[in-house]
Amino acid sequence: ESLQNTLSTTGSAVIVSVVVLLGSFVPLMNTELANTWSVSLYISEALILDVITALTILPLLVLWLKPKFVFKPGE
Repeated sequence: ESLQNTLSTTGSAVIVSVVVLLGSFVPLMNTELANTWSVSLYISEALILDVITALTILPLLVLWLKPKFVFKPGE
C-alpha cells in the first residue's frame, strides 16, 4: 500500500525529474572527452539508483520506522 501511495503522489514527479536530468546527461556520453564521458556516466547511474531508492526503499523505511514527522503519535 505504501508503494502504491508513493507512486500515485510523488512518484510521477520523481520519475519526470529524473527523465529530464537523464535527458541532459546522456548526450554527454557521446563526447570524445574521457572526463566528460565518465562524469556523465556516473551521474546517470546515480540518478537511476536514486529513483529506484526513492520509489521502493524509502517508502518501506518510512512504513517500518514510522518517524514522528510523518505519523501522528499513536498511529
